[in-house]
Amino acid sequence: MLNIKVSQTTTANINLFTTPLEFEATFEDGTKELFRINQDQNDQQFALDFAKQITDLSFDPKGWLIKEVNSFQRLDENGNLILEEVLNGMRFWPNPVQGILQLSEPINQIRIYNQSGKLTQQITSPTKQINVSELDSGVYVFTGFKDDKQVNFKFIKH
Repeated sequence: MLNIKVSQTTTANINLFTTPLEFEATFEDGTKELFRINQDQNDQQFALDFAKQITDLSFDPKGWLIKEVNSFQRLDENGNLILEEVLNGMRFWPNPVQGILQLSEPINQIRIYNQSGKLTQQITSPTKQINVSELDSGVYVFTGFKDDKQVNFKFIKH
């Protein structure tokens, strides 16, 4: 039996939203299995029964939520960890974000897509700050250009 407890912290005026969490289990016979749980409550517990013994468990194996393990680098004013991602020398933070997504360098031709692939925001002039406060909660894909090279990353909007 595998027991998983998941907590999600929100701030004032921000509702808890359903978060799909993917795991990869490796079993004693060397086989692997991907499975997903959907957290829709705070302090939610999941009990999963597998026929085989688990020898290893990976969270977010495809990097949809966390791009780099051990990339937590800062705390916000409430003491929560902020994930600051580094991509080809460029940093972006905070991730998750509520209001302004910060970029360490100006990016051109920015497009932000939701999980369905719909274009939700477009900025043509170079910027280091993107206001995403009007976006719905969820996972988004960011694309843009830095020195004629395309920059892509995922971020979470709370």
